[in-house]
Amino acid sequence: MAQNKQEQILDVAETIVRSRGFNAFSYADIAAEVGASKASVHHHFATKSDLGLKLVIRFTDNVLQAMGQINELHTSNLIKLREYARMYEGAMEDNQMCLCGMLAAEHETLSEDMQTAIISFFDGHEIWLEQVLLAGKENGELAFEGDAKVHAQAIVSSFQGALLVAKSRRSIQRMSVFASHLVDSYRAR
Repeated sequence: MAQNKQEQILDVAETIVRSRGFNAFSYADIAAEVGASKASVHHHFATKSDLGLKLVIRFTDNVLQAMGQINELHTSNLIKLREYARMYEGAMEDNQMCLCGMLAAEHETLSEDMQTAIISFFDGHEIWLEQVLLAGKENGELAFEGDAKVHAQAIVSSFQGALLVAKSRRSIQRMSVFASHLVDSYRAR
């Protein structure tokens, strides 16, 4: 039962953070949503930083697992890029930001552990994208000039920024058009 309550707390906190940010909620907000006391929330997560770190770790694990599934399901590197883009489109469809993108905006106010975990999240994306880009270039499916690592960094940054702009305009279509354009720009002609 405690595990279920802990997961409920994490689920509610994730939704709030992805919508409003980490500094925009309190344990009272979470307690009201899960039907528990603030003391109960503190029982599971002694500090807000503990809760935040667990959120980042859980989110990172889930997203990296989804990227691993993309690798398992698809051999085409172009399709892998499209499926990666689809993750961002899915966030927009749910009217939410990427958890770590939202937290990155509050980076200086977060604990050192959270900051490190957020950087690891982005590093994981960049490593995965670099591998996809290199493999796609090697087999002639993708084309780009320069360093794959720099392109991977640019792709992550571009999607994070595009998600932010699309959310501010409440435009799923804007996100979809951007995603399609970015992925197509890497397709070998």
